[in-house]
Amino acid sequence: MYKYLAIIFLLFLSYTFSCKRIDSKQYLSVKLYDWDGGMHSLNDYSGKIVVLEFWATWCEPCKQAAPIIDRLRKKSNKKTTIFWGVNTDQGKTLEELKLAAKNFGMKYNSLLDPNMELSDALKIEGLPALIILDPDGRVYHKQYGVGEWQYLSLLKKLKELEE
Repeated sequence: MYKYLAIIFLLFLSYTFSCKRIDSKQYLSVKLYDWDGGMHSLNDYSGKIVVLEFWATWCEPCKQAAPIIDRLRKKSNKKTTIFWGVNTDQGKTLEELKLAAKNFGMKYNSLLDPNMELSDALKIEGLPALIILDPDGRVYHKQYGVGEWQYLSLLKKLKELEE
């Protein structure tokens, strides 16, 4: 029995040390356009808290999350905290995206991620997804779905980072 466990452990170690190491912050250098045509990467916001809300026009839970995220934005420190939607739709016009954002109650701009570059780099597996990056660009908080009942705990997380 122990012999088999030892073999499995050795195989695990050899696999672990033979794997190519990937920079854990590669998502910081992904460049995306906003809907005004400006190009951004998360590296542009070094030293800032960045709140990302991944959404799509077809996503009903995203529609419910947007007003909550906007309330967080209004209560945040504008000097230290940046909010971005990250739209993952493919094949939608800019006008369709802006109309959906308006209908969702989203009052913050979005980055366009139709090729899922940032989504893949951050391993987004569902929508809506909320990511909070600390001023060093590390993922401080990640969750799927944003409900009204979570507003106060999310606000507390933001205020902890802003101090």
